[in-house]
Amino acid sequence: MIDDLLNKLADKEQKILSQKIFAPYIKGGNSIILRIDKVIYKLKTPKFKKDGFGVFRANTPNTAKRLREAERYEIEDYLLLLPKVDFILVWKSDRWLACPSNANSFKQQFGMDPRLVNILVADNVEMLDTIEARFDGSNFWFDCIKFGGDVERKEMLRQRIENQQYQVDKNITSGLTPEEIAAFRYTAAFHEEANRPEFEKRLEMELEKVDASMDKCIERGDNVEVQWRDKKTSGKYTSVLRKDDLSVVTAGICLSGGDKKFDLQSLVTVCRQGANRGHVVHVGRGGMGERGYWDMYGDGDEYDYYDE
Repeated sequence: MIDDLLNKLADKEQKILSQKIFAPYIKGGNSIILRIDKVIYKLKTPKFKKDGFGVFRANTPNTAKRLREAERYEIEDYLLLLPKVDFILVWKSDRWLACPSNANSFKQQFGMDPRLVNILVADNVEMLDTIEARFDGSNFWFDCIKFGGDVERKEMLRQRIENQQYQVDKNITSGLTPEEIAAFRYTAAFHEEANRPEFEKRLEMELEKVDASMDKCIERGDNVEVQWRDKKTSGKYTSVLRKDDLSVVTAGICLSGGDKKFDLQSLVTVCRQGANRGHVVHVGRGGMGERGYWDMYGDGDEYDYYDE
């Protein structure tokens, strides 16, 4: 009995060592999976620098090396064995993100609400393309583009996004499926975020650190006018900061001319303290005129950033 088991294990080990192995691989991963006689084997490999498909050979029963990249026909034969899912491509960073092109079908197939997923090895595609992908139990692999549909409408949507026209009106959405509208909104949101100035992203992050949030910012030459709110007191303020280092130019409240002594985070703190004491004198929009403020406190070089 034991000898039979040992012989079977030896036979399987010999199979692993003797055959070439086709397998997908994932960027950052260091192993491939294969199945022999319904038994799953995991072979360690050098770390992969990208996603792809390759042909491997085992060095030992536990390790393997890649012999070459897989040919297209080998990849196609493999993908045909996997279930197919249709997606609309949304955005590419390291990999393409996509949303299901049929929400109900996706929920029935995977038992979960539609969501954005990574599509691996998608090449020669662009945002809002509809594609077929194949699911291997863990990952969605690009198979092909699905042609057809309203090509002109799709190109118009792409142009709107490129021109930073992110709103969707009824004339545009007429004839689009809910999934296509969702894909446009996802793509528009990613594009808008990617094209935001770096100082604006940094400003938002710095405010979040002290439990505050930005409502709006307007560039004013080397400075930026920021409308922000304190989440703890619900107080609203408008301050002027330097774009390069976010140092305070005009705080937006009366600090007796000492505005430049504060950085953004300490400014939030002093505004919060003033609000808790019930004593905040606003400067600029909706408050004391900035020109008068700086005339009073002797630093007139930096005023006139608000409409009085």
